[in-house]
This record gives sequence, structure tokens and C-alpha cells, in this order.
Amino acid sequence: MDDGTRKVVADVVRQCRENGYDVSPTLAGFIARTMQLQGATIGEKASQESLEEFSNECARRILRPDEPALETLKMQIAVEEANVLHARSARKATRDREERAEKMEREIVHTVVEGAPDEVVLLDRLYRAVFRYACVAAGMEIALSDPEVEAETFAALESVFPHHGLRRFFSTGPPEEKSAQLKELASIVLGIRIFNRSIGKGGLRLEDPAPGYLSQANNLREDLGGRLMSSERLLGQYAAVIAFKAQSARPGEPAMIRLRDEQTNRQAYAAALRRLIDGCSKGAAAVASLADQLAGEISAVQQLVGAKSSVPKEKVYPRLDALGALHLALAEERRAQVVLQRVADRLVDFAKPFQTTLTNQLLHEASVAAQASALDGAGGDGCLAPLLEDTGPAAVADPAAGAVASGAEVVDGGVTLLEFGGFDVFAMVKRGGLMVPAHSTRGAAVAYDGKMYGFAAKENAAQFAAQPDAFIKSAMEVMRMRPELIYLTGAEANFPTVDIAPVVDMMLSAPQSCDFSTQTPTHFLEKHMDKDYEWNEWALRRRALHVANLRQKATHGAQTFLSHFRRENTTQVWLPKQSAAQTAVAKGTVMPQKKRYIGGLRGGPEVKMNVVSLSLDIGQPHEF
Repeated sequence: MDDGTRKVVADVVRQCRENGYDVSPTLAGFIARTMQLQGATIGEKASQESLEEFSNECARRILRPDEPALETLKMQIAVEEANVLHARSARKATRDREERAEKMEREIVHTVVEGAPDEVVLLDRLYRAVFRYACVAAGMEIALSDPEVEAETFAALESVFPHHGLRRFFSTGPPEEKSAQLKELASIVLGIRIFNRSIGKGGLRLEDPAPGYLSQANNLREDLGGRLMSSERLLGQYAAVIAFKAQSARPGEPAMIRLRDEQTNRQAYAAALRRLIDGCSKGAAAVASLADQLAGEISAVQQLVGAKSSVPKEKVYPRLDALGALHLALAEERRAQVVLQRVADRLVDFAKPFQTTLTNQLLHEASVAAQASALDGAGGDGCLAPLLEDTGPAAVADPAAGAVASGAEVVDGGVTLLEFGGFDVFAMVKRGGLMVPAHSTRGAAVAYDGKMYGFAAKENAAQFAAQPDAFIKSAMEVMRMRPELIYLTGAEANFPTVDIAPVVDMMLSAPQSCDFSTQTPTHFLEKHMDKDYEWNEWALRRRALHVANLRQKATHGAQTFLSHFRRENTTQVWLPKQSAAQTAVAKGTVMPQKKRYIGGLRGGPEVKMNVVSLSLDIGQPHEF
């Protein structure tokens, strides 16, 4: 993508977002490509004015409200974008796992064991590395975090590659041979776990992808089939109304253009559903085949093992290797199914993208006219011949002679693989880009230049056969002016610049940027403002009284360098007074002490015990 287109895409995205519409860069880039296809030119040497005019026109096209043709382009791009994004995400996950396995593999095969200082420790570390490699390469990374799964996987590895064989593995063979053996080892370890799961003796956290895939595939096909049935019923209603209106209205009239664009949108929606159903059916068939092969390999291993205590590894290892490879293939199909499911979910947003112009009155009138025409013996579809445009090749009076001259051959039905997506080229050219499917019974096919072209009526086939090159050229011109038909008809090879898949891949890969600017003044205005200025006289009076009051206050503390970021408070108190009195005479009093003693405790038998009470008046002041 050149610089001019990149600038246009960024500017279109900006304009759409400023108008409240979040547009993807992929859609903006595709609209720019379609405008270039229709004659607009931009390049690296384009002027700024031409780029702005081009981007403004792109933004106007995207911002058109209720536009079926634009909704068709949005749907085609969104489906392809979802397919590319999710497929790229799945491939990235697989590639990351393979890169991690390759890094481990290189570290293992290029390690030199002979002559290592601590060979025993090195061999233990290498064996753990081999175990981690087998888990990553075989998609069993859960074994690195789950102890039970780790024990089972480690036992499977030990049975195939015992620890004592590690020295011989590193001492013989070039690195390429070791790499091949490691890949086979990982597949065999996975095969052992699959076999253990089949006999009910292992396979923890190792799910069989086939049953889940087939169940989800059936559900997805039922859902898509219901949507397709509803869409085909709506397309039948559009076909009836357009056939009725085409008898009196030219294809270029606004009402016919609106019906044509709405029908094309629903045809693109139905085509996307058919592609998803086809992919789902092919995936289910592939998974069923892989599941049958897996069951056959498990049965073969059971026959080899049986009740034997030992089995020749030359016979059983290839079977186990095949089990691992089949399981990895099933896991890959499972990831592809996830992509299909997400694309189908994205397609739901386009089930009703615009307000249809079909009304019950129109449908009733078309039904009545078709029934009346059928009773009168009109055309096979019950309608009169539609009015045609004057565009494209003129009608040929003798189509048979023209077919002989051009080398085209008219074939009556029985052809399934048709060019232009199976749509009538004559109707596309003569009816203003109307997409009419080829009819298998009323129509015909034309074989020309090794290709088959289908038509809705034999008259259309005869006119095309008379001058096929002119009709093909006119059809290409119609698709150039209506780019939503390119993807619908499968003509991407004829318009490589607007092929959706490469455009989506390029826009998703290229970083998007947008130039924005800010304005600053050339000369900054200097403002001299005194923040302390006060105009209010009463406020000044209050400030003066406050300052005068402060002059009578005493300072209780001060902040110094040492007290920085710290608070120091001091308080002042009055201490209590100390007072004393001196007298000439010192006086004191002492109370008498009373004592009681027991007497008569000693002596002869005639001495009796008695209590003696004493009052001792000792220490009186007069005694000193």
C-alpha cells in the first residue's frame, strides 16, 4: 500500500469516527480501492487537494445511511476479516507452540555430554528437558502444571525412552537424526496416552476432539441451514416482486435499483451461509475419517499388545506414532471449527442490515400477476418478458448463426460447475446488474472457451452464444461499477486490486496511523498580575486589624533547618510557689504507751497466773 492510499485510509477513518461511525481501516481501504477501480486516481505524487477530495468522497460513500450495496460490501469484508483474524490467531498459537518446541529441541540436540564436569547432574537436567519437549511438541502442556497428568506422561516417556538410554542417545548420531528421533518420541508418548485412554487406564485431561467436533458441527449446520432456508424464502419473494415490477419499470429506475441492491445483499448473505455450511460439512467428513483411522489404529495396537508382557517395538511404535499424529490432526480440525463458528457468529450481525422495501401489498400484487400470467399461458415462470436496458451488446437476429461463428455451444442443463457463480450473464448486462441464478430446467448453459456459463432462459443463452466475448466484457464493466458483485460471482482473479482476501490481509498487517496537529500562538501574551492586590476597602480594613492584632502576640516557636518538616511546640506554665514559716518554740506531743504482760508463768505451784497492765509515759518534752 503506497503512502497516498495510507493517508486516504487514515483520513477516511478519522472523518467517519468524527461523524459517530467507527469504521475499520479494512473497509476504508477497500472502498478506496473500488473508487480507484472506477477511475479515480491517487498516487504518491498526488496533490494534497486531490487526496482530500478523494478521501471526502470515500467517507461520503461509507456514511450513506440505509444503503444495501454498501451493506453488502461491509458484510463481505467483515466475514473475510473475521476469517483472516481468527485463522491467523489459530495459526499463531500453533506456530508459537512449534517455535517453543524447536527451541527446546535445539538446546537438547546440541548439548555435549561427553567430558562434562558433572555428567550425572547434566543428564538429569537433559532428561527433564526431553520431558518438557515431549509435552510441548505433542500439545500436552497441561502435564507441566498438573501433577497427575505429569506422572502419567512421565511414565509413558520412561517406558519408551528410559533414563539409562540417555547417554547412548547423546553419544551417537548427528543433530538432524536426534531431532527426528525427538519428534517421533513426542508422538509416541502421545500415542501411549491415547491408547491408555481407550482402555480406561489413563488419558487424564486428554479429550477426544472427534465427538465434540461432530456434535458442534451438527448444531452449526442446523443453525446455518435454518438461516439459509429463511434467506432463500426471502430471495424467492424478491424474485417474484422484481419479475412483476420489471414488466413496467426500467432496470435503471430508483425503485428497481433499490430492489436489485436488496436482492444482491441477500444473495451475498446466502452465499456466505452456503460457504460456511460447505466448510462445516467438509470438516465433519474429515474428522469422521480421522476418527475412523484413529479407531483402527487403536484396534491394531490392542491386537498387538493383547495380554502380552512385552511387544516388539518395531511393530508397536509405528502404530503409537500414527495415533499421536492422528490426534494432532483432529486437534487442528477442532481449531479450524472454532474459526468457522466465530465467522458464523460475525455473520449474525448482517441478518437484517437495512430496512426492506418489500411489503405485503407488493407481494400480493406480484402473486396475483404471476397467477394471472400463468393462466394466460405466459412464460414458464408465470411472468411476461422484462424490460431491458440498452447497455451491452445489441440483440442478434440469428443467434444460431452467431453461435456457430463464435464457437460457442448451447447445452441443455445438466451442468453444475458454472462461471460467474452460476448467475445469468445476459441478465447481469441487460437488466442493470440484476443477479438472476441460472435455471436448471427452463434455462440452458453455454460452453465457450473451455468454460460453462449458465442462464435463466434459453433465449438469454442463445444471445450470449452469438457474441460471448462482448457479453463477458460488458459483465466485467458492470462488476467494475458494482464491486460487491465481484466476490459474489467469484471473479476476484479478474480484479486483483479489489480481491477481498489480499486487501484484508494487507490492511491487517500494515500499521495504521493518522496525522493530527495542534495549534499554539506565535507570540504568547504576557500577563502582569499582582495576586495580593485587593480593591475592597473593607477587606483592607480587616487585613489591617488582623496585622495589628498579630503585633501583640508572642512567638512560641520557630522553624529552623534542623526542624524542617517537623513540628515543635512549646508551652509556658506557672510553677507552684514554695513557702515556709519559722517559730521560736518547737513543741510536740507523745501519747502514753500501754502494755499488757502475763505474770505467774514461772515459779512454784502456789504462784498464780495474772495479767499486768502498764501505761508507759516515755519521751515527753519535759523529759529532755
